[in-house]
Amino acid sequence: MKTEYVGEQYAEMKKGTPANIIAIYEDEKSVDKSSVKNVIIVTERTPFYAEMGGQVGDKGFIENAGKTAKAKVLDTQKKNDTYLHIVEIVEGSFSKDEKVSSEFFLSQEFKCS
Repeated sequence: MKTEYVGEQYAEMKKGTPANIIAIYEDEKSVDKSSVKNVIIVTERTPFYAEMGGQVGDKGFIENAGKTAKAKVLDTQKKNDTYLHIVEIVEGSFSKDEKVSSEFFLSQEFKCS
């Protein structure tokens, strides 16, 4: 599973990055839908820079197209070619193949740990 990184492109436009959810993990198990508070969400493209090279992973929000579900992105990790969004679902639930929009906090850019 490969995620396209589009951070610079969407940061300049200052709007959410549209994508589909391609995987959701609860306790390292793949699920089709989740409302569990702490999960990992994988989208087909992401504006979130992953933790690497001393830089902390981006934080922000993921929201579904209907604005009935929202998750706070606590961290972003990269495993091979896949960006993993470690999230806390704060409202509603998310489903595989659902359309979402992602926005990261611009103040996080360029901070090193």
